[in-house]
Formats: sequence, C-alpha cells, structure tokens
Amino acid sequence: MNKNSLWFALCALSMSVSGYSASSSPIMEDLSTMLGEMEDFLRPAPKEEATPMCECPCREVFSSYFMVGGDYTRVHFKPKGTPSFTGNLGGVQGMYEYRPENFIYAAGKFDWKEGKMHASPDTRTFRFMDGQERLGWTFASGEGGFLLTFYSGLGFRYVDQKLTTPIPHSSVRFRYNEFYVPLGFETDIEMSSWFTLGFDFTWMPQIFPTVTINPLKGARWVINSTVNNYYAAMPLEFSLTCSKRFQVIVTPFYEYWRDGSSTAETSTGIFLGLPANTYNYYGVDLNFRLSF
Repeated sequence: MNKNSLWFALCALSMSVSGYSASSSPIMEDLSTMLGEMEDFLRPAPKEEATPMCECPCREVFSSYFMVGGDYTRVHFKPKGTPSFTGNLGGVQGMYEYRPENFIYAAGKFDWKEGKMHASPDTRTFRFMDGQERLGWTFASGEGGFLLTFYSGLGFRYVDQKLTTPIPHSSVRFRYNEFYVPLGFETDIEMSSWFTLGFDFTWMPQIFPTVTINPLKGARWVINSTVNNYYAAMPLEFSLTCSKRFQVIVTPFYEYWRDGSSTAETSTGIFLGLPANTYNYYGVDLNFRLSF
C-alpha cells in the first residue's frame, strides 16, 4: 500500500470515528486526535508547477539585420578546350537586410574572395568581387516562425585572373566585368528557440558582360551573355541570446557560373577566340549577425 492509499484509508476511518461523540469517551477523543495528526502527515503534497530551465523574455520582432564574416571556397575552373584549374579561395562578406514581416524587403550584399588555382604547370591568381542590391517582399506566418522572401534587383561581378605559364615564361591577365539580374528567394524556419534553418536560392542571368585582356590594352571586349548561373545555400542559424538579437550563422553553399565566349573580331574578320569559362564554387561561410 502506498502513501496515498494509506491516507485515503485513514480519512475513511477518521470520518467513522468522528460519527461518535468525542465527549462520550476519552479514548475515542484521543483516537480521533491521533488520526487527525496522521491524516495531516500523510496528506499528498500539492503538485508544484515545473519551472522552465530558462525563462526567456518575449520574442523581439526585428526589421533590420547586419551580417559580416569570412568564408572558405574550393573552386573548380574549366576554360573550354583547355585543362581544368582547381584551387582554394578565402575572403570576407557583408550584408544588410531590411526585412520586416509581411512588408517590403530591401538588401545590399558584398563578397570578396582571393586565391590561386593550379593546372600543372600553369597557375592562375584569382580575385573575385561581387555586389548585389535587392528589392522584394517578405511573407511571415506562425508569429515569425516562418519567413519567405522573394526578390530581384541588380548585381555586378568583377573577376581578375592572371594566367602564368613557366615554360616559356609568360603571363596574360583577364578582367571580367559582368552585370546580372538576381532573381531568388530565401526562407527561415524556426526549429527551436535557439536554432533556425534556412534555404537560399538565386538565379543570376547576365545582361552585359565584358572582358579586358592585358597585354591587349585599350580594348573592352563584349562576350556572350549566359543565363544558367545560380547560387544555393543552407544557412544554419544559432541564437546566442533568447531575444535572437545576436546570432552565429554557418552557411554551406554551392555556386555555378559561366563566362560566355567572345564575340569580337578584328577588322580583317579574325575572331578573338576567347573561350567560355565554367566555375564551380563549393564552400562555407561563418558569419555574425546583429538584429535591430
């Protein structure tokens, strides 16, 4: 018999005893008193409400986000008709977003990377800068637990490559300047109070790509526009505070990009013959984000 069962039994016995007149028998009076004391001792304690391990303040609603961090990128570069180059790039990136719930979305983004690529015995130094401005709309549901943003805008990419060949020793420098239109979406799904899972996708058709070549100074060559350029990423957002004002974001990503071949020709009808390039970027970003 457990403690609760014994208490109910004593309650029943106490009620039976209380039916007699306590004044008619001192023994019954003592027995009633003893049963009352035992009843108080065995009475089940009231259940206490469980206290949460961490009482967080009410979730704050932010509309502006500033993010900055570094990245590592593995690049696979393939000029058409020539050997492939592979290498490692490092860089930094920053982004500001105005992203209130169920309202207009606006953002600015900048990336910079630099490194070397190799295809024995040749080497290419590589410098990459990319900027975007975005405008769109954010849909929200579940009190901010789910965000979906669609956007478009204008982007510009600058790629500086220097190809060095040791035998015979020579070098050629290519500077690509490419405007494009980013069309994409990004989502945030709140999995818990401290973790949010995201997914970003951007399609980037080019609209006016050109290239300059050194030692062919003084000329900017128009190249074919390409449309099958895209970026995909999965941000893993870890909140450092209950309000989610400060976050660390780890973002694995993949990007596919193509430079078109040249369309230029000399006055005698000889084509420049610059081949198309294909880039595959694999990497991870590590960012710190401030929400306000």
